[in-house]
Amino acid sequence: MPQGTPIKDFRGRIRGYLDTKPNGDVWAYDFYGRLLGKYIKSMDQTRNFYGQVVAKGNAIASFIDLSDSNN
Repeated sequence: MPQGTPIKDFRGRIRGYLDTKPNGDVWAYDFYGRLLGKYIKSMDQTRNFYGQVVAKGNAIASFIDLSDSNN
Protein backbone atom coordinates (compact mmCIF):
# COMPACT_ATOMS: atom_id res chain seq x y z
CA MET A 1 0.00 0.00 0.00
CA PRO A 2 1.38 3.43 -0.88
CA GLN A 3 2.31 5.85 1.83
CA GLY A 4 0.67 9.23 1.81
CA THR A 5 -2.54 11.04 2.47
CA PRO A 6 -5.65 8.94 1.87
CA ILE A 7 -8.31 10.59 -0.30
CA LYS A 8 -11.83 9.60 0.73
CA ASP A 9 -15.22 9.93 -0.92
CA PHE A 10 -18.21 11.49 0.84
CA ARG A 11 -19.02 8.14 2.49
CA GLY A 12 -15.56 7.94 4.04
CA ARG A 13 -14.23 5.20 1.76
CA ILE A 14 -10.61 5.52 0.65
CA ARG A 15 -10.43 6.07 -3.12
CA GLY A 16 -6.74 6.79 -3.50
CA TYR A 17 -3.62 8.32 -2.02
CA LEU A 18 -1.50 11.41 -2.59
CA ASP A 19 2.16 10.95 -1.69
CA THR A 20 4.21 14.15 -1.37
CA LYS A 21 7.91 13.58 -1.96
CA PRO A 22 10.66 15.55 -0.13
CA ASN A 23 11.35 17.62 -3.29
CA GLY A 24 7.70 18.74 -3.49
CA ASP A 25 6.58 16.33 -6.21
CA VAL A 26 3.21 14.66 -5.59
CA TRP A 27 2.34 11.18 -6.82
CA ALA A 28 -1.26 9.94 -7.06
CA TYR A 29 -2.21 6.30 -6.53
CA ASP A 30 -5.54 4.55 -6.81
CA PHE A 31 -7.02 2.43 -4.00
CA TYR A 32 -5.01 -0.60 -5.13
CA GLY A 33 -1.68 1.25 -5.11
CA ARG A 34 -1.37 1.70 -8.89
CA LEU A 35 0.36 4.90 -9.94
CA LEU A 36 -2.06 7.26 -11.71
CA GLY A 37 0.13 10.29 -12.31
CA LYS A 38 2.66 12.74 -10.93
CA TYR A 39 2.91 16.46 -10.26
CA ILE A 40 6.48 17.59 -10.91
CA LYS A 41 7.07 20.72 -8.85
CA SER A 42 10.31 21.84 -10.55
CA MET A 43 8.50 21.92 -13.92
CA ASP A 44 5.10 22.93 -12.47
CA GLN A 45 3.45 20.20 -14.57
CA THR A 46 1.02 17.38 -13.92
CA ARG A 47 1.70 14.24 -15.92
CA ASN A 48 -0.37 11.10 -16.36
CA PHE A 49 0.79 7.50 -15.93
CA TYR A 50 2.29 7.55 -19.43
CA GLY A 51 4.35 10.67 -18.75
CA GLN A 52 2.22 12.94 -20.92
CA VAL A 53 1.69 16.50 -19.68
CA VAL A 54 -2.00 16.94 -18.87
CA ALA A 55 -1.94 20.25 -16.97
CA LYS A 56 0.20 23.22 -16.09
CA GLY A 57 0.30 23.47 -12.30
CA ASN A 58 -0.83 20.96 -9.70
CA ALA A 59 -3.92 19.08 -10.90
CA ILE A 60 -2.90 15.73 -9.43
CA ALA A 61 -5.97 15.24 -7.23
CA SER A 62 -8.12 15.11 -10.38
CA PHE A 63 -6.69 11.66 -11.13
CA ILE A 64 -8.46 10.08 -8.16
CA ASP A 65 -11.96 8.91 -9.02
CA LEU A 66 -14.46 9.87 -6.34
CA SER A 67 -17.53 8.68 -8.23
CA ASP A 68 -19.80 6.02 -6.81
CA SER A 69 -19.38 3.77 -9.86
CA ASN A 70 -16.45 1.73 -8.47
CA ASN A 71 -18.15 0.98 -5.13
